[in-house]
Amino acid sequence: DEIRAILKTARVFARVSPEHKLLLVRALKENGEIVAMTGDGVNDAPALLRADIGIALGSGTDVAKGIADIILLKDDVSVIVHSIQEGRVILDNIRKVILFLLSDSFSEIIVIIFSLIFKLPLALTVAQILWINIITDGITSFALAVEPKEKNIMDEKPKNPAESLLSQEIVVLIGVISGVAGIFASVYFYWFYHTVNLEMARTVVFATLAVDSLVYIFAVRSISTSFFRQKFFSNPWLIATVAIAFALQIAAMYIPALAGFLELSYLGMFEWLFVILEAFTIVVAIEVVKFFYNKKFALTKRRI
Repeated sequence: DEIRAILKTARVFARVSPEHKLLLVRALKENGEIVAMTGDGVNDAPALLRADIGIALGSGTDVAKGIADIILLKDDVSVIVHSIQEGRVILDNIRKVILFLLSDSFSEIIVIIFSLIFKLPLALTVAQILWINIITDGITSFALAVEPKEKNIMDEKPKNPAESLLSQEIVVLIGVISGVAGIFASVYFYWFYHTVNLEMARTVVFATLAVDSLVYIFAVRSISTSFFRQKFFSNPWLIATVAIAFALQIAAMYIPALAGFLELSYLGMFEWLFVILEAFTIVVAIEVVKFFYNKKFALTKRRI
């Protein structure tokens, strides 16, 4: 209890005994911290074992290395820092991919539910849904998984291991993106179905849900940095896959054999204006959400 109280103000402890090391690890864990312990001697073994992550120096004793979770081949604390950074990058990119894929999937669900509620033909065929999920989203999501680290990634507080991959911000963004895309696509389908025909209505919805994801993927590649302040060419894989996916999307609508297979009509400039409007609206909505969460993050960081 005394050590737990001291930990509220103290940051460095010198000339500690093996017993003290163990007590410090226990006290930190009881305070809800995730504890990493580095050591090289036999007397470090109890604390290495008790810590969440025991890290032994490569030059240490066999006892320390045998009980540790990780052994540093290079005795340098910067290796640990780089490892933490790499872990955060991996976690961030997993969340971005989940955000991207779920947003598009839920927008498709909204459109289908809209069709069922208003007793209309389905807004998308099975083939069209598979094309969007596999060709358009599938290719680009791989590139999003190798997005470089964000500038302020080491300024964030440590993540709680019990915390869901779907953080509050990710859930809000999924709701906003899928909601805006789903509502726009549903309105488009209803209007074009009643003013033109079913095939044209499905083509507009197909183009809307496919092209918007190729646009807003650049907005979700960073949760903390504005779309307009990102380094556009920092991930060349993303540029390449978006270009390929867009070319395939155009081919699906304008090559007769593919268009016939997917049951699509020719889109003119008038119809493309609806597609562009929806994609632009989603990017603006994402930026609004990011602005409010980044403001909240800045306030939290100042308190720390």
